[in-house]
Amino acid sequence: MRSIIKKIFIYSLSTLLVYPCFADSPDIKTKWMDKNPCFTSEKRTIKPTGIMVHSTASPGVMALDWYDRWNKTLEEGGQEAAVHAFVDDKNIVQYLPWRLRSWHCGRGVNGSCNDTCISIEMCEPASITYSDPNTIDESYNPDDPDNKAYFNAALKNMVELCAYLAKKFEISLDNIICHKEGHQKGIASDHVDVLHWWPLHKVDMDIFRDLVGQELDGQTIDYNF
Repeated sequence: MRSIIKKIFIYSLSTLLVYPCFADSPDIKTKWMDKNPCFTSEKRTIKPTGIMVHSTASPGVMALDWYDRWNKTLEEGGQEAAVHAFVDDKNIVQYLPWRLRSWHCGRGVNGSCNDTCISIEMCEPASITYSDPNTIDESYNPDDPDNKAYFNAALKNMVELCAYLAKKFEISLDNIICHKEGHQKGIASDHVDVLHWWPLHKVDMDIFRDLVGQELDGQTIDYNF
C-alpha cells in the first residue's frame, strides 16, 4: 500500500511540474493534443522566457477547430507542428502544457524560440481573404462592425492570456513578441504575422505589449480598436 501511495504522490508531483494550475487564470479550455508529435515524441520541457504570438492565416477556422486538424499522428497525416494555445473572439483553448516544447517558428534557426517561447495563435475571421500568402486582400474592411467586434474580442483574450502567462512565468513585456519580430531577431522563420493584420486595426506590437502591461497593473482597458 505504501508503495502505491508513493507512486501516486510522485506522479501527481510530476504532473504539477508540467501542468501547473493557478486560480487567477482567464477562462482557459484545456484539451491535450495527445496524438500530436509535439506531445508524444518530443517529451521535452522548456523554461519559458518569452511568448510568441501568431495569427493562423486560416480564416474562419476557430480555436476549438484546431484539435481535429492537428491532433493526429504522422501515420494519420499529422505534422510535427503545434502551438500551446489558440484564441478567438469567444474562446481560449490550450492544447499543450505550457512547459512542453512546441514547434511553431520553423526548423534550423539559430537560438530557435521553439526552445524558449510559449506559442499562441490568434484565429482569423472568415471575412479575411488573401491576395498572396503574406497580404490580406483589400476587400477586408477593418472598420466593418463585425470585423471590429471580432478583432476587439479576440485581442482581449490574447491580452488576458499573455498577461496571465507573463505573471506566471515572470516573463518581461519585452519578451512578448510576434512571429515577424522573431524573424527579425533571428530566432524564427520568415513569417509576417501578426503585423500583416493587427495594424489594419491600428494595433502594433508596442501597443499590444502596453495593453498587456495595463492588464498586469489591473487597469480597465477599453477594447475599441
